[in-house]
Amino acid sequence: MDVINIDENVSVKEAAEIMNQHEIGCLIAVRKGKAIGIITEGDLLKRVIVEDKKVKKAKVGEVMSSPLEVVALGTDLKEALPLMLQKKIKKLPFVYKNHL
Repeated sequence: MDVINIDENVSVKEAAEIMNQHEIGCLIAVRKGKAIGIITEGDLLKRVIVEDKKVKKAKVGEVMSSPLEVVALGTDLKEALPLMLQKKIKKLPFVYKNHL
């Protein structure tokens, strides 16, 4: 499965449309091709809807969660779960040979 990413300068409306099109709950935010964060359904809810931001003007980089937390492919659940609980995150991408 390919990781779908989005430039940090794209509108949150476009990000939501891409998530809807692919039926996924998050996108990896990139700057100059490098992963810098993640935008999730929760980010859209908490940082766009609740804060009443304009979806066509607000940018992914303004509402994404950053820095991007990742773990190495093969990381045991017993190692990943404490990180997720500590950071209060629900999505934790895996990295293999410096690739998501």
